[in-house]
Amino acid sequence: MGSVNPTRVGTGRRCGASTESLVVNGNMASQAVGEGVGRQPEQPPIGTTPRSCIIDKDELKDGLRVLIPMDDKLLYAGHVQTVHSPDIYRVVIEGERGNRPHIYCQEQLLQEAIIDVKPPSVRFLMEGTRIAAYWSQQYRCLYPGTVVRGNSDQEKDADLVTVEFDDGDTGRIPLSHIRLLPPDYKIQ
Repeated sequence: MGSVNPTRVGTGRRCGASTESLVVNGNMASQAVGEGVGRQPEQPPIGTTPRSCIIDKDELKDGLRVLIPMDDKLLYAGHVQTVHSPDIYRVVIEGERGNRPHIYCQEQLLQEAIIDVKPPSVRFLMEGTRIAAYWSQQYRCLYPGTVVRGNSDQEKDADLVTVEFDDGDTGRIPLSHIRLLPPDYKIQ
């Protein structure tokens, strides 16, 4: 199967390009290929739900992979490092020039950051699910959006998910480019 380029309609902001972070983030093998062909969409199996993407203060440890919003209202993948436990942390954004850390107090990090959670299958992405997605492998930012129902003739591509982004664009995005957001998540 060749590489998948998502289709996106409309215009919107784009962020700086870097493929370094997507080598790590974009290489998840899809478990959904071939699933659901010729069947009605089904609910995820009991007991296999992905972990919560909301950070609890007990989870703030060195190396925790997070998504953090920046001034451009987009999310960036990074990892947490302790500066002065339990109050001061830094987040190093993947692919950012110079690996300049962003400093946060515990309260700010708990309010703004979310855990980087990849959905294990398209079965976990029901209509209305809040997600963030990489637009393509050339960009290192994630755009927030909501899963919407696609055309039934497009359902042949079992690893593609139709997403309506918060900026008004719509696209078919590969599962490996998608991260979960809390249901009511909005970037301030």
